[in-house]
Amino acid sequence: MKMKDYYNSEVDFIENYRITKNKEIHVRYGDNHTWIIPYTKENEETIKFKMLNQAKIISNKKDLYKKRKNKYFAYSSLGLLGVGLLNFYLNRKFPFDLTKFVFINIPLTAVYLPVISKHIKSKIQLKEAKKVSIFLEHEREINERGKTNPNILGSSAKKIKGPDLTINNYDLLSLNELRNIRNNLLRDKHLKVDYKVKEKTLKFR
Repeated sequence: MKMKDYYNSEVDFIENYRITKNKEIHVRYGDNHTWIIPYTKENEETIKFKMLNQAKIISNKKDLYKKRKNKYFAYSSLGLLGVGLLNFYLNRKFPFDLTKFVFINIPLTAVYLPVISKHIKSKIQLKEAKKVSIFLEHEREINERGKTNPNILGSSAKKIKGPDLTINNYDLLSLNELRNIRNNLLRDKHLKVDYKVKEKTLKFR
């Protein structure tokens, strides 16, 4: 889970973990530090629990990220429009001069670039919040139905490197891939097909 920029602290934010052949759990934190603990089922469940709590915090901020994105988009659009209109007016009023153009636009750019940067960051935050929201809402059904219908995960099964979608691997998928999995789940629920039934071979006399 690569959402350290959207959490309170990188030091206690768990990005992911892996279990080694030596029966150790390597826990990777947001500050790129790896913490090694012995593998037990209880220790792994503790890590999963903490990661799920992180995910819920991010998911609950989805509306906040959306408001920020819209706000900074409006500010950056107005800033770019203002700079464009100013340059249009100056070029109409005075002969074009490269030195003056640079002298005027550099300070203006310095003013609106931070706003554009905040817009981009809030856009990424919103995307990550949408990803984790899909995971939290549909994880159980995706894994249950995926056991009988391989179409649920489809080609995404190779990317998560396992039969189940978990808090430790869902972030390997893009937002569009998670949306596709959710849509596959909805189709499967709508069709209500029994995938365990084997087709009988017809015998001809």
